[in-house]
Amino acid sequence: MTLKNSFLLFIGLAVSLHAESGMLHDHIRQSVLSFIETQVDVDSLDVQFYPNRTSLPVEESNRARRIQILWDNSPAQLSGRVQIPVRVSLDGGDVLMISMPVHIRKYVKVWVTQSLMNRHHVVEQSDLRTELREISNLGATPIRIYESLIGLRTRRVVGKNRILTNDMIETPPAIERGDRVTVCLTFRNLKITRSAIARQDGWVGDQIRVRDTDSRTEITGLVKNAQLVLVEL
Repeated sequence: MTLKNSFLLFIGLAVSLHAESGMLHDHIRQSVLSFIETQVDVDSLDVQFYPNRTSLPVEESNRARRIQILWDNSPAQLSGRVQIPVRVSLDGGDVLMISMPVHIRKYVKVWVTQSLMNRHHVVEQSDLRTELREISNLGATPIRIYESLIGLRTRRVVGKNRILTNDMIETPPAIERGDRVTVCLTFRNLKITRSAIARQDGWVGDQIRVRDTDSRTEITGLVKNAQLVLVEL
């Protein structure tokens, strides 16, 4: 579903609003809740409404015909304690502006570490378990359980019982520092292959330094795969 910054809920003429402002508040709360549900991609959601200081006269409650949510921020900011701006259009062209204070708690099924994992640890199934965890104040993007982590590695030390987030995990490099590789030197139609040692990690497409095992000269080349580095002269 396409996310929109403005969410409209039309209250048809057939809808009967009681002659009390509490009825309009109920409609506004339902509109806000529906908006949040369409914007937030989670497995479970808890929305708590706080008392609103805005007093709605009875006559204005009866004239309400349209409720519009005016949220201009990103959906990701619908988390924790926030104020949701609401525009209520009345018969006769009048408008009420209301700010609805809410506390949004978001829960998703995530990968959680079974034990401490050191930097550059290659993730195995036994390292992980799945749990439904609150992510409202996580501060990073959690890795959902439908995303496979097996074979990836940690960027840094990750403690036990931690929710894994995107900034903790990376794809292992095609070539790691210290790996023995083949260097292919090309000049026009001439090709020469040499044996070398990688001086740094590199992913396919990266430029890395390698050291010739015979001459011990260091040169820079392009990582083509896990064994080959290309150097164009």
